[in-house]
Amino acid sequence: MNWKKIAAVFMACGLMTGAASAQQPEAESYQNMLQQGKFQLEYSYAGESGLNRMTTDKGMRLVDKQQDGEDWNLEAFAVGDKIYQFYYEDDKQRAKSLPLNLFGSDVLSPDEHWDSKKQALALPDELSVLNWQDKWTSHPGSLAAPNFTGSSKRTVDDAEYDCDQYVCDIRNQAGGVSGQLAYNFLYHDGKLMKVQKYLLHKGQEQLLSTLMVVKLDGAVPEDAFASLEKIPVYRADMGDINDLLDVPVQEGTLGGSLNAN
Repeated sequence: MNWKKIAAVFMACGLMTGAASAQQPEAESYQNMLQQGKFQLEYSYAGESGLNRMTTDKGMRLVDKQQDGEDWNLEAFAVGDKIYQFYYEDDKQRAKSLPLNLFGSDVLSPDEHWDSKKQALALPDELSVLNWQDKWTSHPGSLAAPNFTGSSKRTVDDAEYDCDQYVCDIRNQAGGVSGQLAYNFLYHDGKLMKVQKYLLHKGQEQLLSTLMVVKLDGAVPEDAFASLEKIPVYRADMGDINDLLDVPVQEGTLGGSLNAN
């Protein structure tokens, strides 16, 4: 376990008393982008393979993944009051839909893993700092909203970055602060490159994750949702007679308005 003294974090980021300054000029632009709900994000995590992509526009959010430069694979989609997941049957792409008011219902099949699909629609935890109220993102009740604590220089892997730091208090049942999560947003030439998440506890800190930002852009491609068109949509497994007979109920297709119709 890679533990250091908390002071090392603040010294490396130049956030000791008197050194704090305003956020990077680009921080507000990224924050507005995420909060206004029009962006395309591509990212990965240090130490993990694969690339993740999230596209949000016009009340829709699509999440897909890519491994080793292969085609993007659809994972989850949300629009209106429904979420969708994707699968293949007879070599054909298909989708299942679930109204939000049925999410968590006891009648849902555990084999369809709707929890994981909802989680996939959430902003990466590291970036949710800039949009704490994101519709699809939830936070533990013990975690306070982030506060900007300062900005300075930081060297990571022999490269120098402009660093904005945000800190969330972790509160115990008595209401006291038992620890903190610190998020270091690392910029180079005005572009957000990485976000590092740390646990601060009892005078020590532990690096929990490093999110690598490949792309974060407010210009969403016109064909960003084109891969969804004409995909047949079936109702989520509810354990009724149709599901027992393995005859899923088709609701329509994705396409046009991108709603099942």
